[in-house]
Amino acid sequence: MFVLHSSAAKPSVNITVHRLPSKKELLLLICRMDGFYPSGFNATWLLNGDEVEQEVLSSSVLPNMDGTFQSTLQITITPRSGDAYSCQMEHSSSPDKLTATWAPKVRSWPEHGYVSGITIGIVGIMFALAGGIGRWRGSHARGSEPGPSQSRVNTHSDAGSSYADSGVCMQGEAEQLYMEQTPNPTPA
Repeated sequence: MFVLHSSAAKPSVNITVHRLPSKKELLLLICRMDGFYPSGFNATWLLNGDEVEQEVLSSSVLPNMDGTFQSTLQITITPRSGDAYSCQMEHSSSPDKLTATWAPKVRSWPEHGYVSGITIGIVGIMFALAGGIGRWRGSHARGSEPGPSQSRVNTHSDAGSSYADSGVCMQGEAEQLYMEQTPNPTPA
């Protein structure tokens, strides 16, 4: 059942975006103008404020169940950063032009994010390697300095134990080994 309007009805204007499966770099922009009465109108696509110089597909004016009308305009675009597409409609219900605008979202992550992530990762690895090399050089620059739970053993014995051969042993063992290998002083 159709309801007839005796006065003008102001339309809504909105844009939907669809990716074309055949060409992934192309987008289909659809401007839907809905809820207007009477059926006469003018509409156009604008790119950055200027009328689009390409083929625009438009549907017929179709009736809605409430007695108002609807129509669509479609264009296929290759989105570019900084561009703004507007669908502009002139209708007797409004003294102003009715406009919906769409702009591509800027995606810097795929272009620059991977490079930044890889760079940060490489710098992190370089710092880790530099720290490891610095610690390694520091421990080798002192020679075979014993650690906190080790003592240096100076031996001149051929009867060597495994500890005497290595030159480093646990602190308690070092005292025992040192005492065993130290000749007793002879009284003069």
